[in-house]
Amino acid sequence: MSVSQTGVAFTNHLAEEAAAANRVLLNGSGVAVGDFDNDGWADVYFCGLSRGNALYKNLGGWRFANVTEQAGLKPGSGSSHAAVFADVNATAGWTCWSRCLPVACNVF
Repeated sequence: MSVSQTGVAFTNHLAEEAAAANRVLLNGSGVAVGDFDNDGWADVYFCGLSRGNALYKNLGGWRFANVTEQAGLKPGSGSSHAAVFADVNATAGWTCWSRCLPVACNVF
């Protein structure tokens, strides 16, 4: 499906210099799916290797909106390799964790 159909315009680019300096980056990065706003739709969080991470709200009908800034997500520096949505404090609310190198995990 195209960007115009879905609204998802996230791409992950890795410079050759970065790949040469750290071969682990060639493994790629993660995606987490979870309902961050408890509206019943699965939202998508993309990890970026050389750009910021992005959160896309599911609007239904395979349409998404980039709500990264509106959600107040300010990922740390470094490359994000993995993310997960989890209800870590048993409140029926989702928390997003992303793993960045060289810094520790970010929690949103």
